[in-house]
Amino acid sequence: MPFHKETCLFMKKKFTAILTLCLLIFASLIMAQETEIENLIENEDEFSDAHNLFEILSELEENPLNLNKANIEQLSLLPWISDILAIKIIEYKKQNKKFNSLEELTNIPEFDESLLPLISKYVSVSPPGIGRDLSINIKTRTSQKLEQSQGIKDGIYYPSPVKAYNRLICDYGKNIRLGMILEKDSGENRLNDFSSYFLKYQNPHNGNSVILGHYFLEFAQGLIFWNPYSSYKSSNPIYSAKKRARGATEYKLVDENNSLLGISGKICAKFYQMTFFYSSKKLDANIDEKTNTVSSIYSAGYHRTTSEEAKRDQLIEELYGSRIVLLPNSKFTLGLTGYTSQFDHAIYHDDVTRYRFDFQGKNNSVYGFDFNFNHGLFNIFGEFAQSQNKGFGLLSGIVLDSKNFDFSVLFRNYSKNFNSLHGNGFGEHGYQPQNEKGVYFGFNYRLSSNLKTALYFDHYKFPWRTYLIPTPSQGNDWLALIHYKPIKKLWLYWHIKSSNKTNALTGEETYSLSRHVLIPRKQFNLRFQIDYKFSNEIKMRQRIEKNWTFYEKYQGIEISKAAQYSGILLYQELTCRITPKTTLSGRITFFDTDSYDSRLYQFERDVPGIFTNQMVYGSGNKWYIYAGYKISRIFQFYLKFSSILYYNRQTIGTSNDEIEGNQLSIINLQLETKL
Repeated sequence: MPFHKETCLFMKKKFTAILTLCLLIFASLIMAQETEIENLIENEDEFSDAHNLFEILSELEENPLNLNKANIEQLSLLPWISDILAIKIIEYKKQNKKFNSLEELTNIPEFDESLLPLISKYVSVSPPGIGRDLSINIKTRTSQKLEQSQGIKDGIYYPSPVKAYNRLICDYGKNIRLGMILEKDSGENRLNDFSSYFLKYQNPHNGNSVILGHYFLEFAQGLIFWNPYSSYKSSNPIYSAKKRARGATEYKLVDENNSLLGISGKICAKFYQMTFFYSSKKLDANIDEKTNTVSSIYSAGYHRTTSEEAKRDQLIEELYGSRIVLLPNSKFTLGLTGYTSQFDHAIYHDDVTRYRFDFQGKNNSVYGFDFNFNHGLFNIFGEFAQSQNKGFGLLSGIVLDSKNFDFSVLFRNYSKNFNSLHGNGFGEHGYQPQNEKGVYFGFNYRLSSNLKTALYFDHYKFPWRTYLIPTPSQGNDWLALIHYKPIKKLWLYWHIKSSNKTNALTGEETYSLSRHVLIPRKQFNLRFQIDYKFSNEIKMRQRIEKNWTFYEKYQGIEISKAAQYSGILLYQELTCRITPKTTLSGRITFFDTDSYDSRLYQFERDVPGIFTNQMVYGSGNKWYIYAGYKISRIFQFYLKFSSILYYNRQTIGTSNDEIEGNQLSIINLQLETKL
């Protein structure tokens, strides 16, 4: 039965009162700080299987870097170690011959001792034990929504609601790695709807390597090549400012259109490194049968319906290129990168106004140079790239890294006609670098061993229209935060975040206008969080978060949007290590928002390999329980069950993904086998 307006208003007031009471009770107990990984990725997209940062840290956790063998590039892969600190670590090792313990890192003047517990899982001071010639790692994962969508019920989707993922990684010694991934989404009919594979050879002594099969490229600051995940502005403002490139890397992600397929090789010498690559890859696309051209590339990756299946592998991109890096000394590098790609169908967009400066045609080339220079506590870096149509991208920055104070400045200028189809540079949109100018400032300041502050400010402009805004526009955002540790086991965390942008309202939303109206929008977010560690086995976290969204009036014209929206979120989380082999974690969240405009996000723990940054709006609650169990040295089992309940909705989702009712439950199961 539908809710009356008065009933909804009463429920909202009652719910807000309960939240306030809960906050007072919880504040009298204990609360907590954000985990560092959440700080780095909390502004990413909502869901992803196998986020790239997770892959890096997961591999390092299984095979920690040996401080006595690692080079600057390897140390910089850790998000808490900058180029400057990596150089200081290498210099300390040379002066003292070797590290005898991780605690020796605190002898380096630039090293902050609070980093030690963060990196202890990923680095070591002793060589790994004698390994087997052959090791095998198998991950099998299934995910399912317990409530069926209309697409499944009506037979529009294939009647298979399970999302399945299978991955095999085989390592032979330290030189050879073989991998294969099979994945299907809910509603798809083949276990290998998406498949990828690779064979990698690497010489650990000189760095030479070859990859056959699926791979991706990370070079410089991402203007020409990067992985599918961009670096967003985050609560760690220094890490956000600079990318850490890994070169050619085997593809272990499940973004279906973002890998390269072919061969990549790397040759290393004392004063230079050279990488060459070739790829011929099929992409999903929408084909205009009349003109036999591509109107758009289909990036969703779903093949559940006849129309989605018709988009599969409709476009082929053939790409080749190379990169050379000059290494005159350990503190300065200069890189040159270039590639040419050709499509078997021409790409043309019907909406000429919106896509006027986007790539069109069959051929594209991008080339550029980059540099990285370290001197003392300063790191200066930059990249310039130009596409075939003379569009350009420019990014440059400087980082100061000391023990108690870190500072970064980053400038970017991507022309409106810069067509870098495989680039993923720093920016407000977080994807292909195009049509954006901006300057970013960030700093961390350690006032004492128990008190830290951080701040970033970013101002940006879009010289040409964007996808949603039909005119040039601009905006800015900033974040300020405080970490405070009043006692040994208690962390307090505050952050304030502000965003000022422009929204475009259509004639339908304004009722009285038949054209777009640009409305300034301001968003303000407050978060307070506390972590308490009862012991090494029991931890508790609590968070309260409140946001406001304001729309300014347009020359006195009444619009259908309210002048102000707000939202509030509160959660309680408990993590227990019951035995050395068993971990349990649970959370319950209450939320109440006025609309989608005041939505809130919360990073959630999930089975290894799944990144979940859950978006909530409306009124309701969500809870989940997570369990990890090490069955034996060979087998590890993981489970997550979550359920979300909306107080004032009768359906969830839209169109074929619509679910009847106001509750949605999801179960994730994963078995990992290590042989």
